[in-house]
Amino acid sequence: MKKNLFTKLFARLLLLNSCSEKNPPVHLENSLSTTDYSFGIPEITEIKTKIFNNRFVEGNELIKQLSSDKLSHTIDCLALNLNEETLSKWYSETNKSDPSCLALGVFYAHKGWKIRTNAYAIDVEENHALSFSEYQIKAALLLEAIKTNQSLKAEAYSRLIRISMGLGNSEEETAYFENCIKIDPNNVWAYIHRSESIQPKWGGSQDKINDFLMVLPKGKIQNIVHIKLILDSFISQENLLTGGDFEIIELEKRTLEMDRELIANPLNSPFSFLVNGYMTLIFQELGNETLSDKYFSKMDDNYTLYPFGIME
Repeated sequence: MKKNLFTKLFARLLLLNSCSEKNPPVHLENSLSTTDYSFGIPEITEIKTKIFNNRFVEGNELIKQLSSDKLSHTIDCLALNLNEETLSKWYSETNKSDPSCLALGVFYAHKGWKIRTNAYAIDVEENHALSFSEYQIKAALLLEAIKTNQSLKAEAYSRLIRISMGLGNSEEETAYFENCIKIDPNNVWAYIHRSESIQPKWGGSQDKINDFLMVLPKGKIQNIVHIKLILDSFISQENLLTGGDFEIIELEKRTLEMDRELIANPLNSPFSFLVNGYMTLIFQELGNETLSDKYFSKMDDNYTLYPFGIME
């Protein structure tokens, strides 16, 4: 069996301390991760500190002001760096406020994946699979309870795409994607999740991918989805961008085009860290150590999440 691409990056991550001294994590015992996911972004650090110190109302207001790009990353940070007790207290003391529903729901979604692990379904122990499903359902109930704030509702729909995929509910996944982009047409994660859910490994098809690529918003979203599909092509050993034969030369050409695009139009959001990780892996697989090292350096100790599981 082909070696998992991500083990190659993990080996490099273990050589470094993922918690930078200049940005120590504000986390509690039994949090899902000890990695600091604030990445030194001032708004995220401030919000995490306020929730940690039980200043929930102030934290809620700051969360409601975030752009969708920063909102998604902030919620991951809170869900991973704070523990269930703190998140539950925030939820109860603010009368089930939308921000607390979102953070607690994402906590349970991540917890389910941490228990399940990234293994193939056939290799997951039965009790872990059951716990995974229970936590995904628990997460879905919280995310579906968000009714008031539209930006938080769109983020919840984006998360529900992934949850529906994990539970095998393709019709619900499609509906959540459509509901998300109706509210927020530029929700990047919604397109990332959708680009995976329609792949053959999830019961989709190349025709669905081709149709999806035709309607992608130009610019940032299109570039990120193309990069993700290049990475997924190596994982699946299929050329998901074109549906043609899996040829390294063609994928290398497309990746170099993406490299030039990122130089001309650099990303100025938390998604830059995600893309840096993807490009590190792709160039590593292509054997281009120069460009792999370039993107690994640009990650700057900020190891983002692959949609499944936690990158530690």
